[in-house]
Amino acid sequence: MNDPTARSIDISGALSALTSDPIIGPLIAQFGVIDRSPTEGPFHYLVHSIVSQQLSTKSARSIWERFLGLYGGDLPEPADLLRADAQVFRDAGFSWAKTRYVKDLARHFSEEGLSAMAFESMTDEQIRERLVQIDGIGPWTVDMFLMFGLGHPDVLPTGDLGIRKAVQAQFGLAAQPKPKEMEELAAAWRPWRTVACWYLWRSLA
Repeated sequence: MNDPTARSIDISGALSALTSDPIIGPLIAQFGVIDRSPTEGPFHYLVHSIVSQQLSTKSARSIWERFLGLYGGDLPEPADLLRADAQVFRDAGFSWAKTRYVKDLARHFSEEGLSAMAFESMTDEQIRERLVQIDGIGPWTVDMFLMFGLGHPDVLPTGDLGIRKAVQAQFGLAAQPKPKEMEELAAAWRPWRTVACWYLWRSLA
């Protein structure tokens, strides 16, 4: 792997701060400790995210394992993916669109200065602005990347349907909240909104 181990969120600090919250506190009591800190490096995560788009979990897993199998089980370096013939991706089950997306991502990492170290010096907004320039990566993917690829502790994915449903249910709202309303309702969870969202997703299960 070309990326160092992704950072981990301070789970104990987050839970200590959120336990007294009237919305998240009861969810913590109900579900116990949840830790969804990153397990993949940034490049690995983004390739995996593109592969999984608009597929069932089973189909995405099959294609991902087939793809990694072509490289002995490990994700190759960005430069290797950039040089690879498109048919390699097609043989693994990629669509032509996803083949183009992964190659564009590899180009940004190989030739345009993206790296785990570069992300460390960027704000969330700078990362958003940078990543949406890459084919196949939109605002929702960036939010998931910030949360699960980089381990940033204070991300609120206002465009995520599951979070909107959970906020509606937990706050007893008549309709799903708009982004601005979600920001206001979640203000009390700062700087641990990522962890709060883990529990909101869990509440839907």
